Amino acid sequence: MAQQVSGKQSWRGWQSLTARFSGDTRYRNALLMLPALGALALILYFGQNTPFWDDWELVPIFQHLHAGHFYWHDFWQQHNEHRIPIPTLILVGLAYVTRWNLLAECALSLLVAVGAFWVLCKATALTAQGGVRKPAVGWLLAISLIWFSLGQVENWLWGWQLEWFLNVLGVVSVVYGLARLQRGSVTGKWLLLMLGGGALAQYSLGNGTLLWPLMLLAMLYLRAAAWQTVATLITGTLTTAVYYSHYSLGIDKASRHLALHHPTAYAEYILLYIGRPLSYRLKPALGLGIVSLGVFFILAGYLLWRRRQLFRRTIPWIVLGLYALGSAVITGAARLGFGVNEAMSSRYTTIASLFLVSVLMLIWTSREAVRKVLKGVYRPALIAVGIGLYGLVLINMAWGVHAAAGQHTKLVAAHTCTQVREPTDTCVLTIYPDSSMVKSRIQYLKTVHWGGY
Repeated sequence: MAQQVSGKQSWRGWQSLTARFSGDTRYRNALLMLPALGALALILYFGQNTPFWDDWELVPIFQHLHAGHFYWHDFWQQHNEHRIPIPTLILVGLAYVTRWNLLAECALSLLVAVGAFWVLCKATALTAQGGVRKPAVGWLLAISLIWFSLGQVENWLWGWQLEWFLNVLGVVSVVYGLARLQRGSVTGKWLLLMLGGGALAQYSLGNGTLLWPLMLLAMLYLRAAAWQTVATLITGTLTTAVYYSHYSLGIDKASRHLALHHPTAYAEYILLYIGRPLSYRLKPALGLGIVSLGVFFILAGYLLWRRRQLFRRTIPWIVLGLYALGSAVITGAARLGFGVNEAMSSRYTTIASLFLVSVLMLIWTSREAVRKVLKGVYRPALIAVGIGLYGLVLINMAWGVHAAAGQHTKLVAAHTCTQVREPTDTCVLTIYPDSSMVKSRIQYLKTVHWGGY
């Protein structure tokens, strides 16, 4: 009996503490921004002002501009399967301000991630209005830890990866617009935000094209005004037509059909992609991907079948989840040739995390239905899931710190060995696969004293 009283008192104390944080905006915002400070500390401690891999693709643009020539093709040309004019323009502009300090690029990526998280929180608040209780601070903190997870270490420490965070900013802008739409409060201003978000996502990363059909389906279900739906259809059609004008797939025929010939490996790739935000290990990520996918479709199906009003409120989050899942499908089709393990690349965590956020919001929205099913074990199950979620995310973040240390050591060594007058091939190949090309670009950077040279 004494243990039961003590347990109840502990639960009430936890509820009182979370209520205090939830009620005081200052405490709540400070707590939710702590994970972002962790990402900032990672950048400041392990960041290195040394160009790496795709960074070198910017050097010819610098050379053209320094010679007094602006070629739109420099910004419009494909990079693998992507057209990325928006992040390229931003990175080049920032380079002129900072003499191409790559740490400034990393800081900008974090700033964009913070802005996207702020928009996401606004969307959760809109979902909470009209009978759905606002997510508790502990729930939002879990989302913040996922959003700013150090497990996406490659993107935090590689300035070129700004494109991923710009893509996510565009996606959550659409999610916010849909959250307003399901409340019937979309005016021309908010529709412009949605359309701008779609264009930003598409022209920052190729996956962004997925947003347009998802937006249209959501708007049709939510019965948006005809002019809004038509405006979205026209905008999406035009931006997509321009995007794919003179477009090359960038992969050979064997790679294109690999997913069809090896469906099991393809499915495994997708599940690993989805499970990566919760584990850096192969088998746990695979299992967690299966669980996440199952929970997503079970809850979405239940709400559609039994709770249509709640389903309507979760449309923005279902779109978010389908976007991340669609990205996994597209990435798997394009990258399966590199092996199933390539799905575990930390850079994919930034997009895959959107699926996990979607699942958490679906769980929160349908929690009363889950409570009725689980009955007396609901609270212990909720606590167990919470502890497991926090534990997995924190372990993944610890792996991110370890990976960051290794990346830092590698780039410091590369920076040192490329500072000599004639860097060796062995040295240069650590930062780019074509040593002769990069050697000439290193010499150019040394003459203008950009990029840490």
